[in-house]
Amino acid sequence: MEKEPNGWPFADSSGTCKFCGYYFETNDFWFDKFGFKCKSCQRAVNEGVISGSICRNKEEWFSFETLKEKFGIHSATARSLIRKGELKVRVILNDTGKPHFTVFLREDNYKFLKIEKEAPISDLEDYDKQVAKWTEDYKKKMVEGQKSGK
Repeated sequence: MEKEPNGWPFADSSGTCKFCGYYFETNDFWFDKFGFKCKSCQRAVNEGVISGSICRNKEEWFSFETLKEKFGIHSATARSLIRKGELKVRVILNDTGKPHFTVFLREDNYKFLKIEKEAPISDLEDYDKQVAKWTEDYKKKMVEGQKSGK
């Protein structure tokens, strides 16, 4: 990741996007510090439609399916609420400009859904913090070793 901070194309014959869940049989994948994504989701991150960090915590966003599962909001009702401006939506577009995936961010909709604005930390985020701490500790140890001549 230090050599390629923006990630790199993932050359595999097939896979599933860790964000939208779509299965692809092409080389249209991307891997970066936020995980393995299809190129449509990666473009949405690059363009600021969604933040990369939400790809690491599924509690920070909802799909039509999870709105129904968690809040009992059917997709037709959700679409009506979007038109009324009560639910805020982010639409990820595909290469042709058509909707690829629709996402409802917790931070955009917490008041309407009557939930906490902050999502609980995910296992992936907790792991990321541990790795960052280990890396920082290792770097400090290396610097101290160089100063003492070891």
